Amino acid sequence: MSNSDFASVGTVRCDDRLIHGQIIYKWLKFLNLSEITIVSDIVTQSIDSQRLILLSIPKGVKVNFCLVNDFVKNVKNEQYINSLVLVENINVCWQITSLGVVIKELIVGRIPSAVGRSKVANNVFLDANDLNKIIEIIEKGSHVIIQDVPDREIIDVEKEIMCIKEKINRDN
Repeated sequence: MSNSDFASVGTVRCDDRLIHGQIIYKWLKFLNLSEITIVSDIVTQSIDSQRLILLSIPKGVKVNFCLVNDFVKNVKNEQYINSLVLVENINVCWQITSLGVVIKELIVGRIPSAVGRSKVANNVFLDANDLNKIIEIIEKGSHVIIQDVPDREIIDVEKEIMCIKEKINRDN
């Protein structure tokens, strides 16, 4: 099956914090977007979490909350063309692509340290499972980068796969 047989979404940002100042004041401006879509089964099912997020959003920015399966269905109807899609971990990205959506660009912003994870960039810690999922996401046609804010260094994950693998193997 070629990439043209799949639905696609433009920019997805992976950051365990979901909404924070850098998203609102840097990424939306840089990408020239005024809509955010949060793909999280946990947040979408928690009215309290949604209320907290909405308190931090300035007027004029539309926010959508979606379950992973609903997001995939809606992408196939081209519902999020002008939206910055936010997810909290690599597994959600992997689920989205496994369900037939090509992520054109995946920006990994922050994945916190945890037992078994190795530091591969500033604020990005991965384990072998995360890296294998990223490799699958790349193989499905995504361009994956690590970048915390738009005006900082970009790490092209595909070009750095061997170095990242070495770091993870060395640390574990």
